Amino acid sequence: MGTGEYAIPLETRPQVQGADTRRRITAIVAASSGNLVEWYDFYAYAFTSIYFAAAFFPSGNETSQLLATAGIFAVGFFMRPLGGWLFGWPRQARPQAIYGDLGAVDVRRVVDDRRATDV
Repeated sequence: MGTGEYAIPLETRPQVQGADTRRRITAIVAASSGNLVEWYDFYAYAFTSIYFAAAFFPSGNETSQLLATAGIFAVGFFMRPLGGWLFGWPRQARPQAIYGDLGAVDVRRVVDDRRATDV
């Protein structure tokens, strides 16, 4: 059996127009760059997890420190699809989810700033 036996002949394939090709390339670049930015924080956390383990978890046993750091990484990794399903499922709720997320970040910053100045 040859490799081309099941291939679709060129004359029956739909022809792609120039504008459609540009849209496809734009979509691929946009999706790839978004994916790169999204995975950067996971890479940075995984790369620096050795330092986080010693800085944030009780000293005494390096293995338990690293396991606690890996547990935090796993929680973040498994919450991504849950958050995407929860906040991205109804199309009408997406803007409210973004505004709510940004509002929660702002509130957290204000609380942290207030605590820092009270010390």
